[in-house]
Parts: sequence; structure tokens; C-alpha cells
Amino acid sequence: MGSFWPSLFNILLLLSAAMIFGGIAVRLRQSAIVGYLLAGTILGPHSLNTVMQTDTVEGVAELGVALLLFSIGLEFSWTRLKQLGKTAFIGGALQITITTIVAAIIAFCFNTGIAASIAVGAMVAMSSTACVLRTLSDRAEVDSVPGRLSLGILLSQDIAVVPLVILVTALGTINAYPKAVPSDQYTVIQAPASNQQLSAPLTETTSNAPIHTDTHIVQILGEITFQLLAAGLLIGIFLLLSKKVLPRIVTMRTISNTRELPILFALVVAAGSAWLAHQLELSPALGAFVAGVVLGESSLATQIRSDVGPIKTLFVTLFFASIGMLANMSWIVEHLLLLIGVTAGIVLLKILIIWLVERIMNVQHRHAIATGLCLAQVGEFSFVLAITARGSSPDNALISENLFNLIVSVSILTFFITPYFISIANPTGRWIEFQLRKHRLIRTPSKNLRGGESDTLADHVMIVGFGPAGQEVADLMRAIEERVIVLDLNPMTALKVESQGMLSQIGDASSHEVLEHAAVHKAKLLVITLPDHRAAATVIRTARHLSPDLRIIARARYHVYVSELENAGSNRVIDEETAVGKELADQVKQEMGLDFTA
Repeated sequence: MGSFWPSLFNILLLLSAAMIFGGIAVRLRQSAIVGYLLAGTILGPHSLNTVMQTDTVEGVAELGVALLLFSIGLEFSWTRLKQLGKTAFIGGALQITITTIVAAIIAFCFNTGIAASIAVGAMVAMSSTACVLRTLSDRAEVDSVPGRLSLGILLSQDIAVVPLVILVTALGTINAYPKAVPSDQYTVIQAPASNQQLSAPLTETTSNAPIHTDTHIVQILGEITFQLLAAGLLIGIFLLLSKKVLPRIVTMRTISNTRELPILFALVVAAGSAWLAHQLELSPALGAFVAGVVLGESSLATQIRSDVGPIKTLFVTLFFASIGMLANMSWIVEHLLLLIGVTAGIVLLKILIIWLVERIMNVQHRHAIATGLCLAQVGEFSFVLAITARGSSPDNALISENLFNLIVSVSILTFFITPYFISIANPTGRWIEFQLRKHRLIRTPSKNLRGGESDTLADHVMIVGFGPAGQEVADLMRAIEERVIVLDLNPMTALKVESQGMLSQIGDASSHEVLEHAAVHKAKLLVITLPDHRAAATVIRTARHLSPDLRIIARARYHVYVSELENAGSNRVIDEETAVGKELADQVKQEMGLDFTA
């Protein structure tokens, strides 16, 4: 009992520092996560060493990771992924696979073992869901093309965390077996000491004896089989609970009529699933994720997300602060050039791979590059993989302390630059695409109209974007027999437009070539229904430059962007918030039988 209050004091101290530095980071237009990391770094054992009982903090932080994955599991939806398109499945899988393989090959070239190289590749492949989505949300860019592409890849990465944790754990188990054999029976590989350069060669003492005996190979295969069976058992247990037990619990009047019980139920399931996975020698995060997915299908999912949210925030804050405690400032100063070089290499590698993957998905260069800039960091779950790879003892350590320090330091540094990269993502993508096209390194996209001929276009209505808003406008234009051309980036949209007897053009409406080929100078009206205000403003400016007298109507998702679209050149801007407010007021008047006309 006596150790409880010192532990509580350490947690309160860490949370207080996280609150202060998190607030400072937000004022500096950084992610609050950066502040949490700084708080842990300053109070950690390698700086002020104020937080003494680090084991307690790390245990609480591990629970925070489990709750984070539990909440992700609650929001996990195959329907949501399908709505994002094939990028979420194929694009996300390609990004993870290619990045892991390339990073592993590079790590192996620097005298890292095969198993450790694969683990490093998996760490580099992850990006930060928390940091990226928070920044995109603050900038109202989640609905932009790079925002939607980033979301699809991030969701795929979140799903991949669980199998990657299992993979790294299995690699650590395999790596541990040779060390259990007497040293005269196998090759002894000694990693460089923590005060040596990372690139120092590995020292080896060899003999003619084989590395593994048949017994050890059987043990390794048995361990892997056990982990797979344990994972299957865990999933089976939760599926059984979801089919047989959960429906009865949800319909219990005691649960539904008492506010406290659903909260307790959510906490018991979240923490209990993590404990059960730990007892099965699996990652607690795996158990929490599976439980979240199972509960996500129930009618309690929304309420559980709400109940767990504040608690998750508390524990996740401790998680990032505890990660900051892992940062070794003296190591960073001593290896500063190495850190900067590796960080630059990883950032460039991830941008190029994501650019390549999105191009395979037929995404335009500007959006592919912007997506790469958004996802160029090393994510929070890379810390989880790094801690797993470091192991609980030197016997099952997959990576050396030097390599661990490098990964943690690179991750923290990339968190710092992420908000700036996202802010320059769209203009950088457009500039690079312009330079590539200018030097004829890429072809200009096809300008062929679908469903008709471009030379007959005149006095037509142009609609940019064919979501629900665009479809409403198109239905009206067809009803009054106006000629319509729809511009959209999605090829599937073009097929839908043509099936309704309208013209379509696949392309980016902010491009001069696309608008010119759609005869913008002959159009009578341009209607822009894009939810992303920055993309809409770019289209308005381009169209206004090509056709100064064109009538333009644009959609503003939020009231604060109305003036920006008007200044860009739109004749009229439809304010969604004002329009919804008027509709709500009209409905209230009807329900209450009010009549102000008299």
C-alpha cells in the first residue's frame, strides 16, 4: 500500500507536465502529442529524472495503448473501408508491404540481423493516425482528396498493427532460442555497446557446429504455432461472446436503465480483454482490438465510445509521455548528425513509396505527393513495435539499445515536422506536378469527354463534384433540360453520370487544361459542390482566370470559409451552416404550429 501514493504522485506529475507542454504545443500550432512527448523527455530518467517509478508509468501506458486500440476497434467498419474505395485495401496493403520490405533491406545493409531488419521495416511502415487526423481535422482537410487517401491508408495501418505485433513477438522468440544454447554450439553475435556508433560492425565468434539443432527448430515452430492458436482462441472467445452473451447483456433492463453500469461494462471489457490476451502470452493490444471490433457491431458501440473516450484520453496521454521518457537527450546530442540523416532518409523513402503506391491506384501526382507528405512520419504504434522488439531482457531482445534509441528519436522528430508537412502538402504536390509536366516527364491527363463531343459544348452548366449535393443540382438541370457536364476525379462517377444521360470528364477541375477542354469559357454557369474549401477556392480562381464573366456558385461547408470563397471569385456562396439553421428553424415552426406571416 505504501508504494501506491508515490506511484500516484509520479503519474500526476507526468500528467501535469503533459498538460502544460501540450498547451504550449497547441499555441505553437503543433500537435498536443508533441507536448506530451516533451513532458516525458524532460521529466524522464535521461533528463531531470523526476519520475522515479517508471515501471508503474510504463504499465499504465501499456494499458493506454490497449484502450487506444480498443477505441479503434469500436470504430472499425468494413463498410467504412469500402466507402473509401480500393485505396484503403490495396493501397494501404501495398504501402505497408513495400515500405516494410525496402526499409528492412536498407537496415540489413547496415549490419542489422534479418529478424531485426524485418522489425525495423515494420516500424518504419507505420504512420501516426492520432497526429495526422488531428492536424487534418484542425485544418478542415479530412474531406480533401489527400485527406481521404491518408485516412484509408491509416485505417489499413491500424488494422495491420495487431498482426505486426504478433510478427515482431514471434521474431523475438526465434531470436532468443540460439542464446539459450551453449556458446560453443553456435555463432555468437554481439551487438555494439550503447556508447558505440550504430554503424559499428558486429563481432562474431564462430565454430563449425550448426546454429540450431532439430530440437530448437521444433521449439521455434511450436512457439509460433502456440501464438497463432492463442490468437485464434482469443478471437473465437470474443465471437462466442458477441453471438451468445452480448445480445442478452445489451437487452438487460438493468444495464439500459442504469447510467453507471454501461460505463463499468465498457471498462471491464476493455481492460479484461487486454488481461486475457496477456494471459495467453499475446499482446494486450491484440485483445483490446478484437474486443473493440466485436463490441463495435452492438447497439452499445456509440455509448461505449463516449464512455471510454475520456479515460482513453487520460491513458493515451500517459502513453505518449512515457514514450517521451524513453528519449535519451545525451544520445540524441551525441548522434545528432546520424539522427538527422536517418530521419531525412525515412521521410523521403515514405514520400516516394506512397507516391508510387497512389500512382498505381491511378491517383493524380499532386494528390499522391500530398498524401506522402501527410504520412511521412513514423507513427505512435512504431513505439509499441519498438518496445516489443527491445524485449523484457537481453535474451529476447530483437534490437540493440542503440537501435532502439535511434527509432524513438526519429519518431519524436518526425512528430515535430508533421504539422508543417501537412500545411505544405497541397501546394507542394501542385508545384511538383507542374514541374514534371513542364519538363515533359509526365503526360497530361486524358481530356476526352465521356458521353458526348467537346466541340459542341456551349451554354452548358458545369458541376464540379458529384456527391449528394452535386446530384441534386444535376437532377434539377435535367428536369429543366439544361445541358450538363460533370467534372470529378472518380472514374466510377463518370459511369454513373453517363448512365443518366449527361456528359462527364475525369480530371482535376483546378487544372487549366481540364477546364479548357470542358469549354469553361462557353459555359453559362459553374457549380462547385466540393466539401474542401481550399480545393473549391483553387477551382474558382482557375475558372475566373479562364472566363472572367462566368457565373459561379460554390458550396461552403462552414460559415468561416464563405468570405474566402467570395474573395476567390465566386458570385454566390451557399453557407451550409446557415442553410441547415434555416431548415431547422422551418421544421421547428411547423412542429410547433407557428405562423409569422400574419
